[in-house]
Amino acid sequence: MNLFSNKENIIDYILILGLIAFSGFPFFYDIDNHLLYFLLFSFLVWINRKPEIKLKFVRFILIFLLIFFFQTLVFNVFPIFSILGFFAKVFLAYFVIQSISINSFLRIFIQIMLFFSTISLIMFIPVLFNDSVINFYENFSFSYIRDIEVGSSRNTLFLLNLNFGDANNIISRNSGPFWEPGAFGGFLIIALLMNKILYRKIFNFKGMIFILAIISTFSTTSYIALMVLIIIIKTSFSFKNISVGILLVFSFIYIFQQIPFLQDKINIQKNKTVSEDLNYSRKNRFGSFIVDMKDFIDYPISGRGVNNLTRYNNAYDIEMNNRNNGITDFLVKFGIIGFLIYFIGVYQSFVKITNFYKQDKKISLLFFFTIFLIGFSEPYFAFPFFIALSLLRTSKFQL
Repeated sequence: MNLFSNKENIIDYILILGLIAFSGFPFFYDIDNHLLYFLLFSFLVWINRKPEIKLKFVRFILIFLLIFFFQTLVFNVFPIFSILGFFAKVFLAYFVIQSISINSFLRIFIQIMLFFSTISLIMFIPVLFNDSVINFYENFSFSYIRDIEVGSSRNTLFLLNLNFGDANNIISRNSGPFWEPGAFGGFLIIALLMNKILYRKIFNFKGMIFILAIISTFSTTSYIALMVLIIIIKTSFSFKNISVGILLVFSFIYIFQQIPFLQDKINIQKNKTVSEDLNYSRKNRFGSFIVDMKDFIDYPISGRGVNNLTRYNNAYDIEMNNRNNGITDFLVKFGIIGFLIYFIGVYQSFVKITNFYKQDKKISLLFFFTIFLIGFSEPYFAFPFFIALSLLRTSKFQL
């Protein structure tokens, strides 16, 4: 596998790798100093490659500046460092996507994810058969802070994060280099979609590696996204075809019968969500949705902001504030206006890509739906990579 192809140079790979790392790798996404260093690096690359300030990007910045301005008026709080942190990620995303072409963005992302998928599978498979392998890995690992508030930590090998799931998991799960298995699964789903767009196939060599890696995450959301993706593509986007519905039903039944923990996992989350155990329910996607929507109703236009002081009713209630529904979290933080601006940008980016590659126009809808699906269980959308997806419509296919 040739990581560095002849069509792109090493700087391009560093840019995309950094975009991914600061969107999900321990030691990167949660350390501000590292982000600032990479922001400076991406800025220097951008300056060196005939920079442009696109009008769409200016509008994007101005709208979110206005949102933060109104939030300051509403809450009488001006969290300058939280706001600067958000815009640092926005500018990082913009500098990267303006420094390389969309063609290169897709190719490099697929190659990098293929590399990490392959390495993670090689390192993870022995763990499935012998848990003592984890102890062996820990001898060569580095410790990182998992949760600043409670001070818990985990170990990582960088190429493989040693987060194999909590004590409730029946089987170990593959996190790849990301913070947890579900996050890895989400990025793999995007890689599979980009593989379909670029190479017009799902089941080529790259696609099969991605699918095997997705299976190894044992992520409910990733499994559902993968199943829906394959079925819709294989039925030529004939949404009205009744066979799609039949296949979906039987596919769900088959997976639940073959992998019982998925059905148990969803049932446990639903049951605890409707129970009185609110401290548990806010941890799962269903509970987070319910609690987030209550927060959203209070400030539907302005949003509640990115700082804990305004985002939550009680900024110091660590248990209650641990949410993981990325869709509703973004909606609460930026209100309906910021939410629409962001996700309309994501959809327009997908339309631009599918039109260029002469793909079925419905694949842009599939891509958009898939982003929503994986975002329902992970807080992706404040990370640079996903901001880049919203801004990718401002890029060129060839520089």
